[in-house]
Amino acid sequence: LLGAVIARLEAEDFEWCVAPAKQGGLANAVFWKRSMWAATTWGECDGGSLHVTLTPQKGPEDVQFSVACIGSSGEEEFARHVRSLQGRLSQPAVLCSATGTEIGRETLQMMRAEGLPGYRSAHREVLGSELKWTEILSEYEYAGTEQDDLLRASDGIWFSGQRMKALAVLGGHKKGPKRTKDGRVCRKTFPTDHLPLVAVLQNE
Repeated sequence: LLGAVIARLEAEDFEWCVAPAKQGGLANAVFWKRSMWAATTWGECDGGSLHVTLTPQKGPEDVQFSVACIGSSGEEEFARHVRSLQGRLSQPAVLCSATGTEIGRETLQMMRAEGLPGYRSAHREVLGSELKWTEILSEYEYAGTEQDDLLRASDGIWFSGQRMKALAVLGGHKKGPKRTKDGRVCRKTFPTDHLPLVAVLQNE
């Protein structure tokens, strides 16, 4: 699947960087438009966490922008992955993560404690709160009922920089995923366990 995505985006003038994640078969990836951005540095940190620093193809050479991706399986691992990015991100920066744990205001407190201060949630800034849920836990597949405790908001987009603003985000779903007649999650309408997150950011 990743190979197909890369081939499609390369044909659309995108460059890319990928780091295998700790979980087998998974990876963190960053894509950027070749005609707009050039990568100046990139690196892999704890657990396959990926960071890339970009500079505009046309514009001041001292302008930099960092993007980081983290895939974690729980609160402690997420904290360790955040800690591994300390000192590696230029401002402004964007951090995208599947944290493996419920996110909220305490997530930003943890990020500050682990060396990434000054970050804000794109969803909270646009919508006033995090999404109701972004992940289907495995038990939900077979529960046969709309059990909220088997859905959680564990994925997020955070950004830093005094001049960076979140203009828009996808709003997610107010209800749980659709189910088939036998009570299972309808995989024709929801083929993955995580919602795709999209945020539009602008650095003024």
